[in-house]
Amino acid sequence: MSNPQVIDPAFIKKIDEIIAMAVQNGGLMFVATNGSGKSCAGMWFARRIMDNPKHEAHEYKLTIFDTVYNWRYNFDKIPFIDYNQTRMLPISQDLIIDVSDLDPIDTRNNISAILMEDFQKKQELKVAMNGQLPFVNFYIIEEMQNVFGTYALGQKTGRFNLKLFAEGRNFGMCFIGIGQRIADISPKAIERRRYFLLGRANGDNDLQKIGRMFNPIVAEHLKALQVGSFLFFDKETNTLDEIGFPLFNQMGKPEALVLNKINGYVKRVYG
Repeated sequence: MSNPQVIDPAFIKKIDEIIAMAVQNGGLMFVATNGSGKSCAGMWFARRIMDNPKHEAHEYKLTIFDTVYNWRYNFDKIPFIDYNQTRMLPISQDLIIDVSDLDPIDTRNNISAILMEDFQKKQELKVAMNGQLPFVNFYIIEEMQNVFGTYALGQKTGRFNLKLFAEGRNFGMCFIGIGQRIADISPKAIERRRYFLLGRANGDNDLQKIGRMFNPIVAEHLKALQVGSFLFFDKETNTLDEIGFPLFNQMGKPEALVLNKINGYVKRVYG
């Protein structure tokens, strides 16, 4: 039997601090080229959300929009569904939703529909509880340019997504977006985020854009970054930390959640 994975406590402490800051700001963006380890890093954040005492107290809920079939095969043991096969979302504290469509517009529309329903529910809940919210919803979105890209935010559903991105933190909604190129993400979305995890860039054009948008020092440090390492950039304080993510070793496997008509089931239809 292999020894359990030993992780530097400073790494765990830093990830937990970033999660707490992301809740206050409404989210966090991962941006790095393909093969840089950004999905692995995202999984570490998801695991730490689930390991938080607030999760055990049902104050944290986690939804993962998996557009590339990474999570259903590589993450820890939580339920997953294929949204193309069942449009009804089961009641579950944590859930991987496979939204892999050939047309990125369909992907955007499906994610937007789920987020819109949750947003309406959180609005109603805040009113019913006199301004209090009993839990935070975390949303991890792979290929976030499908939802928060320049083109995507120009459409009707995109205008709602931008409103959600700007106002979600007031309703206990925290978005962790994962994308490959900073140029593919809407500047309107970027200007509304304070915290970024930046990995290896796609080339000089990306580095120059990052230097112009953030700080030339950020671009300089990205040039020497290794696979699995990321720069955590706080846009407001202009501070920069390098974080090396350990390999993500699965704890169990995600399991397909099937609605059982014989034994009975519960599914959310609205609200």
